[in-house]
Amino acid sequence: MLINLGYQYLSQEKVMKLRYNRTSNVLLEPILKEQLAKINEIQVSSTQTEKFTQSNIDEAVLRLKEIPMEQGYAKATEYIYDRLLLGTTLDQTIEGQI
Repeated sequence: MLINLGYQYLSQEKVMKLRYNRTSNVLLEPILKEQLAKINEIQVSSTQTEKFTQSNIDEAVLRLKEIPMEQGYAKATEYIYDRLLLGTTLDQTIEGQI
């Protein structure tokens, strides 16, 4: 069903490569970074948009990886859910202005 919706099946070998051969790394970072660059933009004015910088994409991924586990799994899951659904704010300089 997911393939019919446009998802692509990835072999176990491909997934491990995208996880940098670490089973503890649950993010497929190259795909995540590509999609963040593709679907996110900043509305500068009514007629101008800008893409996210690579440094902001890297920071967004880092924030997803830094899961606060000290308060337990329920709070950690809530943190991840909020980051994915609500996003996060990152400064970006555009034409000399932040």
